[in-house]
Amino acid sequence: DSYCYEDNVNNCAKYGRLYPDSEYRSVCPDGWRVPNDSDFLALRLFSGFGYVMGHYMKSTSGWVVSDSVKEVYDGNGANVWGLNILPQGVYSDSLSYQNVYEYSGFRIDYGEKNYVFYVEAKKKNGRIGERDGYYFPVRCVKE
Repeated sequence: DSYCYEDNVNNCAKYGRLYPDSEYRSVCPDGWRVPNDSDFLALRLFSGFGYVMGHYMKSTSGWVVSDSVKEVYDGNGANVWGLNILPQGVYSDSLSYQNVYEYSGFRIDYGEKNYVFYVEAKKKNGRIGERDGYYFPVRCVKE
């Protein structure tokens, strides 16, 4: 039940796969796991409570914003920690890709809730929120 942009093998290799709410907890290999709320809190504290967290995680190229915003902020990140989050967009239960080149994120295990840390081309900060019904990538943490 996972997807990659345009079901293209090259896009799968570059951007990875997007997983639904029901599947993301089972995709990490043995010895790895989906990041949890404690992992995320430690990262937020380290980065200054999220004000530039998204900028630190985003790749240095590929993020596209509309021309009116591009004058203020070009959308690319600094990839300070080597996470290199790429702008693959999201896939929705309505079976369509959205915000390709403008939006990305990854799953966080908060128990029963489907939380995602997400970043946008138009902003330097990162946000966390519930995103039921959307497919997102998974970043695994070594145990």
